Amino acid sequence: SFCTLLEGGNTAGMAESQKQHPGGGGFKDSFERFSASVHKGTESGFEKLSTLVVNYPQWTIGICLVFSAIMAQGVWLYDEEMAGDKQFSPRDSRAVLEQNWVVDRFGHDKRFVSSMFEADEGTNMLTKASLLYMQEML
Repeated sequence: SFCTLLEGGNTAGMAESQKQHPGGGGFKDSFERFSASVHKGTESGFEKLSTLVVNYPQWTIGICLVFSAIMAQGVWLYDEEMAGDKQFSPRDSRAVLEQNWVVDRFGHDKRFVSSMFEADEGTNMLTKASLLYMQEML
């Protein structure tokens, strides 16, 4: 028993503690009663559940299938937000409202592109031929 484990396996010590506390073992006794009631309740609950499963296997299978179908809806409807700016910002925050304004005016597909051209030594970068060449490259 639990008291035996607490006393280090000494059953004589258990008898002595019961003599010292005639109304019961105090904490040890109440813990044993609590442990026994939890054990008995768990055992009784699983016994009733197993009896239901054995007596009504079709209902058990049906309930499991319905429960699985209901839970599968969450997996089926799962949508992961990939935009980092939308993951942690409230929808009505100033940052989101301003971002929406920029997207409405300029769209998502517009991007700023920069490039650098270097002229050969002694040549002018702003001639018509050089500018046409730069336009061609972009």
